[in-house]
Amino acid sequence: MDPDCSSSSLNDIKMESGLDLFSKFNNKSKQISNIEELDRKLLLNLHANSIVEISGASRTGKSILVLKYITKSILPIIYQNIKIEGLALNVLLVDMELKFNVRILMEEMEYYLKQCLDKEPEESKPNHHLISKIIQDSLSRLHVSYCHSTSDNLALIFQNVETRILSKQLNLDIVIIENLLNFYFEDVSVQICSIPKYVHKLLTQCVLKYLKKFNIILIYTRYIEHSRGRIPSGLVTHSVQLTNINYNRIHKCLVNCEQVMYYRIEGQEIVWTEFNEAQLE
Repeated sequence: MDPDCSSSSLNDIKMESGLDLFSKFNNKSKQISNIEELDRKLLLNLHANSIVEISGASRTGKSILVLKYITKSILPIIYQNIKIEGLALNVLLVDMELKFNVRILMEEMEYYLKQCLDKEPEESKPNHHLISKIIQDSLSRLHVSYCHSTSDNLALIFQNVETRILSKQLNLDIVIIENLLNFYFEDVSVQICSIPKYVHKLLTQCVLKYLKKFNIILIYTRYIEHSRGRIPSGLVTHSVQLTNINYNRIHKCLVNCEQVMYYRIEGQEIVWTEFNEAQLE
């Protein structure tokens, strides 16, 4: 037998570790059947393994959307025969800016619950104690990890996530990364890199390398001024671009580079509105 031929054949053989095989067996049938209910307006056709990019300048509502997605995801579908219309999913929030405030999340959850419970008959409306119990139970489905000092810690976080999922210590349906570009300027001072290439590299090497086998939805936010910086080609499945158009506090939302909608930010609410950009001319 030709030694070179034998060597070539051996090199072509794909080898997988026992953990890789176990993860495929363990997650093969996992379905997130109700995930499309997360946001029918912006995230149409969302499915397991979707990658969602929410981009925009400061004060365009990125964090408001994240807060609402966490709230909707971790609240129960039904609680003691009360229809809550949450998704009962397990969420990991990776905070790159170290600014997550659980009190604000709890206020958002309480506001959401009161809206849902207002639909209940007067005699069966739950008291404040029950609302607190629903919030407490829901928070058990949320995990928060803080990325300190450098983007290198992102890979360590997700390496740990992979290990914990494989060892059945953690169950995850959605991962949300707040401000993926937080360490961009520190990193590019060492090696010049465009924003799209930086995002692609960070996602593939530090995040997806560890998550892609688990059918987990990834949502991340990133700062972008106006419309500069293209979406990582072939990576993002859903894109939400938020822009301030500098007219009467109106903002523009571009979904998947096709659908255009307009909104105002009122407190912690995104209020969709009718608008015609011809008014600016």
